[in-house]
Amino acid sequence: MNTEIYHIVAEQFKGRITTSDQQVLQEWLDTSADNREVYAELEKVWKLTGTLEQTTPADVDSEWARFVEQRDQVIPLSRRLPGTGLNLKVFYRYAAVLLPLFMVSALVYFMVSGRNGGSDWITLTTGTNRQQLTLSDGTEVWVNRNSVFRYANKFSSRERKVSIKGEAFFKVAKTGSPFLVDAGETQVRVLGTRFNVNNYKEGRLTEVVVEEGKVLFEEKSRTRNSVMLEAGEKGTYLGKRTPISKQADFNNNAASWVNQQLSFDNVPLQQVVQDVARYFAVDLVLAKELENCLFSGEFSNPRVSNVLEVISLSTGSRVRYEGSKIYLEGGSCAN
Repeated sequence: MNTEIYHIVAEQFKGRITTSDQQVLQEWLDTSADNREVYAELEKVWKLTGTLEQTTPADVDSEWARFVEQRDQVIPLSRRLPGTGLNLKVFYRYAAVLLPLFMVSALVYFMVSGRNGGSDWITLTTGTNRQQLTLSDGTEVWVNRNSVFRYANKFSSRERKVSIKGEAFFKVAKTGSPFLVDAGETQVRVLGTRFNVNNYKEGRLTEVVVEEGKVLFEEKSRTRNSVMLEAGEKGTYLGKRTPISKQADFNNNAASWVNQQLSFDNVPLQQVVQDVARYFAVDLVLAKELENCLFSGEFSNPRVSNVLEVISLSTGSRVRYEGSKIYLEGGSCAN
């Protein structure tokens, strides 16, 4: 992306682009799909940061021309490559094509490996216990049961990237560089905020609930399929070829597993059972006639037996254990 276009795009986002620059920008966008994709990525960065960071690329063309000039001056082209019978002129003709490809591949490798400072990746698998950790940038992460969390031992100044398979709650430190959470087929891009990511179902369902600040939630293979989420909102991704949805989140228990509390205020029992089952990682089955009963209650550091006892007393239902399942049956909303 040339410097002139870069500045024109910045002026566009600032809302002070001139008519002539607007025409130049439109012509550039109409030139190729790649240009439009670059513009879309810059727009996402601007929405999150309010600024654009420009990096200066190496002048590959001039460096390659200098290499070719020096090569032709030093090496006699009439010689043959020892032990091969290959004419050096032919050899260097192929090298002139292959060497740039090698150089570009090496450059890409070091750029990618350097995004997290070239640091080793650490994998945390929680099993049946939740875990809390603090990353090198000061970000706090709570990782739920049966989850796999990957992160770099040390982040670079350009980008902070982690991945989650399962569920994690993030309290992201504000450092000025983007924080990216890879979550299956989706990713979450933030600067500094508090949010929960749940993708236990192998990428087929991913939910992001924002507690504070704002995040950009997008599908990795189609970045245009994205939503900006603010505090009190939830984004849901149901799989490829489906748009990411956004709605207000009124569930007080989205991060209950982090603060060790369950809170219900006239909540339908169907939702109560879902939250309880998720919190304790149990298979809880509710009788259909009880689904719309309203329930209120507060539990701190709860035990599943205590919560179920309170629910059964409020509805006149009984708790039955059968194998790995727990049933709530009988009773009525009148109790």
